[in-house]
Amino acid sequence: MFTKSLIFSLAFALFCIIVIAHARVATIETASPRAPFVLELPDLNDMRIVAPEAYIPVANLHTLRFRVLNPFAGEIDYGKIYTTINGESAGTIQSSGAGRDGYLITLDLDSKPRFKLQTGKNVIEIYATSQSGKNYYASFLLNATRAGSPLVAAGAKRNPGATFGGLVGIGRNARTAEDAEGSVRAPAFINVESLAAATGDDRTPPEIYLSEPSDVIRGQTTKRTLKIAGSIAEDSDGGVTLTIENRKITLSSAPPAADASVRCATTAPRSFSTTLELDARATEVTLEAADGNGNLTRLTLPVTRPAANNTTNGGTPAGDVAPFKGRKYAVIIGVSDYKFNSYTDRRGSMNRLTDLRYATTDARAVREFLQKPEGGGFAPGDILYLEDSAATLQAVREALTKFLARPRAEDLVFFYFAGHGSPDPNNPQKLYFLMHDTKLSDAARTALPMTELKNTIDNQLQAERVIVFLDACHSAGVTGERMTTLRGEVQENNLINLYAAKLFAGAGRIVLTSSDTSEPSRECTLWGGGHGIFTWALLEGLRGKADANRDRLITAGEVCAYMRRRVQIETAFNQNPRLVTSSNDDFTLAYISTHSTD
Repeated sequence: MFTKSLIFSLAFALFCIIVIAHARVATIETASPRAPFVLELPDLNDMRIVAPEAYIPVANLHTLRFRVLNPFAGEIDYGKIYTTINGESAGTIQSSGAGRDGYLITLDLDSKPRFKLQTGKNVIEIYATSQSGKNYYASFLLNATRAGSPLVAAGAKRNPGATFGGLVGIGRNARTAEDAEGSVRAPAFINVESLAAATGDDRTPPEIYLSEPSDVIRGQTTKRTLKIAGSIAEDSDGGVTLTIENRKITLSSAPPAADASVRCATTAPRSFSTTLELDARATEVTLEAADGNGNLTRLTLPVTRPAANNTTNGGTPAGDVAPFKGRKYAVIIGVSDYKFNSYTDRRGSMNRLTDLRYATTDARAVREFLQKPEGGGFAPGDILYLEDSAATLQAVREALTKFLARPRAEDLVFFYFAGHGSPDPNNPQKLYFLMHDTKLSDAARTALPMTELKNTIDNQLQAERVIVFLDACHSAGVTGERMTTLRGEVQENNLINLYAAKLFAGAGRIVLTSSDTSEPSRECTLWGGGHGIFTWALLEGLRGKADANRDRLITAGEVCAYMRRRVQIETAFNQNPRLVTSSNDDFTLAYISTHSTD
């Protein structure tokens, strides 16, 4: 009896081991790519993060720690785990060790200052390969507020978009410039802070939409009267108040004026209009919108000043930029129509790739303007233009290889792309531009890898002046603001804009992406009768609105600075273009005709 009992116990134990082993294998095989990873913040009481996006109260952290959980850790070698911070490999600050339930990967942010988190958006990535060759990957978007600001918590009543309890988008790089009525010293940036209540169900700050002024404020040497008008969108029941320079402003329940920049409001906005006596010494104007639940949005408009000695003896603005003398080439690609916008893949899963409304309209408008004398007079033969069915993966590859070999060192290349950009749902760390014939479930073979485009430009292109405009993260696009896997159960951040800005950067290059990390780009009939906001701002700037120093010449630096500010204001700072530029941004892209009415 004892022997039978022992044999039965051993057999049962063996059976359990086999069942557990099979369950472990099944867990590993069916798990999402994010499943092994937990991000921990030791400086914040070991806060644990598993979601793609989180808000943290401060940026000045000293350590980040990843926990690689069992049973996945047993299949992954220490040496097959890689991390990045804001697009840069963090291997030099990474150390590994065993933890109670898997591996611990520690990142020492103090060891190399360039890895310190910044106020605003920070992207932390981790990826690993198992012994069987399976890839795991997760990205974490940490929105860091200014020190001392309230924490914007998860669970807000509506998605606050680009607001994150600190400076929004490029606002974190704000600085005051001297560019009014004189030569531009540096672009002036607009700041916005969205501060959420520490407690309560409603932690979504109000949104401020401006119709006037439509750009930074140009100051004068004497007092001036300034009109400030716009709307406030707020979805709580607690009411909202507005102050401008600490003066309470009456809000109207009447609909906003037809020209107000209320493009993306999710609720009926309340309007305001007032005048302000602007002191000659003022450096900024501050608007604050607060709701009854303790949420606050603070918008700061910089006041720019005339630069000293900004004219020559003859009264001509100093620093006039001579029109570009080299040959000008343009690559313009626009894809609105996607051949496989709805199809069933080999697994029987339905896949959707939403067509765009205005990508080709945008591309045509850019081509048309560049061929005008004031747009640079690009010769038709020096423009590579592909749209919709002509913009297949093979056609784009072949055309780029031949075309980019033509420009010489002294020439200018204008590169413009409007369409979808997305991570590969099967391998999210791989990023692609999606062509007319792209199948999202087979992106590796049917889409254009971002790295391939970068290598083509690097290896084929000799031109020392290159300006790149990328409008590749449209709202309601591949899957909205974040990427969902083909099975639909996992969300991932879309890092197209983060890596595009980094990959295409280089000496003599200017890169402007349409939005920031995981922000969608908006398109609407309200912009020029039907455009994406990014391209609408580009065309408006080139036609004269970007001429900050009033010399009737539009430089690359001027148009990029204008586009960033214009897009921010039009979208209530929910869309924040990313800019990477070398110091060589003073070459002319367009001029204002003496017959222009702008």
